[in-house]
Amino acid sequence: MKSGRRWPWSGRDRSKLEQTRAALSEAGRAAAVVLPCDVADRRAVDAMAKQVLDAFGTIDVLVCNAGHECPETVSRGPRSRGLGRD
Repeated sequence: MKSGRRWPWSGRDRSKLEQTRAALSEAGRAAAVVLPCDVADRRAVDAMAKQVLDAFGTIDVLVCNAGHECPETVSRGPRSRGLGRD
């Protein structure tokens, strides 16, 4: 990660997120925003997406690395129209 970039970090465990933010900050790598969220909770995901959009205005890159089973593909699922937006 390049210095000066802003990164929203999301996960269920706030303490692990805070450790990641501290390590990035100490290394001078990036400013991280911590947003605890359980991706199994659709409302929590919508709220987190709104927080990211409010803070950054846009999402340039999205990495989904959750250990959650999804029986549909992203392009065909009910959420394919946009992250938290219809």
